[in-house]
Amino acid sequence: MKIGINASYFQKPSTGIGVVTVQFMHALAKLPAQGEHEWIWYYEGKVPKKYGGTWPSNWRFQKVATFWKRDDLPHRYFWEHFSLPRIVENDHCDIFFSLYQSTTVLPSTIQHMMLVHDLIPLRFPEYLTNIRQRFYQRQIETGIRSANGLITPSESTKNDLVELFQWPSGRHHRRCHSWRCGGRRDLCGTRSAAAGASSADVSLRPR
Repeated sequence: MKIGINASYFQKPSTGIGVVTVQFMHALAKLPAQGEHEWIWYYEGKVPKKYGGTWPSNWRFQKVATFWKRDDLPHRYFWEHFSLPRIVENDHCDIFFSLYQSTTVLPSTIQHMMLVHDLIPLRFPEYLTNIRQRFYQRQIETGIRSANGLITPSESTKNDLVELFQWPSGRHHRRCHSWRCGGRRDLCGTRSAAAGASSADVSLRPR
């Protein structure tokens, strides 16, 4: 199975999502089952070094560029919504995992998992102060709705998804899963998101 990962935050390793991305990589590399699949990491910036070794040989790192070079919301939108889906489709990925909520929408031939960290802009829309921010947020909501499966770092975010997206009672349990380990919100644990993403039947529904 060929699994693609949105690793855009290689370029911002000191941010929260950047830390999550690197933690996910190290957690995934420790799982024996990951060796059964081909993994493609789509990124900007530089590939981080692995502590005490090299990344698995079945991993491929694919740098993705977009015509908009300035690091701002238009850049993020063009990268997530146009450049990334095009190359993921060309690579014939079976599953794609977005490590943060994004504007990415993929064809029905690719099962799309998305990690939704929080829904603060939906809770507090007054903080979206200009048209670019509001447009980008609407596109993120479209990306969330189009994903086949959703992962959250907490029950709170999971409940927000159900409430704010007004999903019918009973539907969300097939799509939303939360992970928590040792009281910390991260992607490590006996059953990590990495383990879930490597399985074809993780809460993935046909569109």
